[in-house]
Amino acid sequence: MRSVTVKSNGGLSVLSAFATGKGGACSVDLPMEVSVSSGKGMKTSEPIERVLAFLTSKKMASGEYTISVRSTIPEANGLKSSSALVLSVIVGILRLEGIAMNDADLLRTAAEASLASGTSSTGAMDDLAACFYGGYCLTDNRQQAVLKRGRAGSESVLIVPSRKRKMLSSQMLIPPERDLHDCFNRALLMAEQGNIYGAMELNGFIMASYTGIDFQTVGLLIRNGASYASQSGKGPALFGIFPSSSIAGNMGLEDCIFTHFTDEGIRVVEEP
Repeated sequence: MRSVTVKSNGGLSVLSAFATGKGGACSVDLPMEVSVSSGKGMKTSEPIERVLAFLTSKKMASGEYTISVRSTIPEANGLKSSSALVLSVIVGILRLEGIAMNDADLLRTAAEASLASGTSSTGAMDDLAACFYGGYCLTDNRQQAVLKRGRAGSESVLIVPSRKRKMLSSQMLIPPERDLHDCFNRALLMAEQGNIYGAMELNGFIMASYTGIDFQTVGLLIRNGASYASQSGKGPALFGIFPSSSIAGNMGLEDCIFTHFTDEGIRVVEEP
């Protein structure tokens, strides 16, 4: 039985694509491992089943597979768990099937699978690209194209996920484009000019005007030395960016995650 393990990471939103179609994300060291092997195994999750159905309809998958997932990415928190999962499953299946694709076609396939599986309402090209390449990526999700890529910073990140409130991208109520166009364009300009963290912070506050935000915790992060603090896109996870891990001390927050940005993209380990 052939088997491959695909390793990827979660991320933070730089620019949410709901209003204008332009999006951005930055990879964070939140590892996920997806093992894919040929042959029938235990029943997988519904999103994985939908991705497999999509690949089968495109004649990219045949037969049955055993898929297992180990992840440190909190789900439904705006931390790119769905994109990491969809991309990893696709990369694993294609490797098993001996199907080669260039980067652009692979990301477009993953974006189409995200739409077909219901894990994203925009295709999440931005999240998929950051997961695939590492670092930060700015994309045009409507054209399914990568606009700009860059290396992530060395700063430490404290993430405060929510275990109570969840927010699925596919369930996001998309506001009228005209209401947010100028605000998101300002965040996009900041990102294009290299102010990734500033765009990330502004984007979170724009989205929070629709989804709500825990300003008490954001304020706590800032008072304890965060250079930037906001919500990751639609949230509900919050983040604080710190110059060093020593500054991001214990603030009495439950289930917070100390991590850092990463330039490490997706990796495949093939097993006999």
